[in-house]
Amino acid sequence: KYLGLAGGYSLANALDFMLTFEKESQYYISHELFAEFYDSRRYGSWKYLQEYRGGYAAKFPLARGKNTMLRLRTGLAIGADQDGFTGGVQVGFELTRTLYSGAAIFLSQKNEYCLWTPRPWRNGLMVGFRFPF
Repeated sequence: KYLGLAGGYSLANALDFMLTFEKESQYYISHELFAEFYDSRRYGSWKYLQEYRGGYAAKFPLARGKNTMLRLRTGLAIGADQDGFTGGVQVGFELTRTLYSGAAIFLSQKNEYCLWTPRPWRNGLMVGFRFPF
């Protein structure tokens, strides 16, 4: 079981922050519950598109090394922005490196298609830490 914190940049001037709870199951498959904040900049203002969402992601192992794991991350997110309800489908890759203490650092590439929002396609990179408990 892990608690994680990640942040990153999405294309078209956007920042993305995520708080996660993750649990591994058999065969190194991970299940993640996340809360996400997305903020996009347009016309000189960071309040163009702010979204608060939560969701679920399943992570399937593609390659595994001694302390490194490459996973395929697929997920669904629902939440709200200034105009109302929004939802999305996420697919991407995650490279995780486990440290000696059991904590992990990861680099995540995320592709997302969102419904009911003015900016539907989102692609970006996130860096984060995961702490065991």
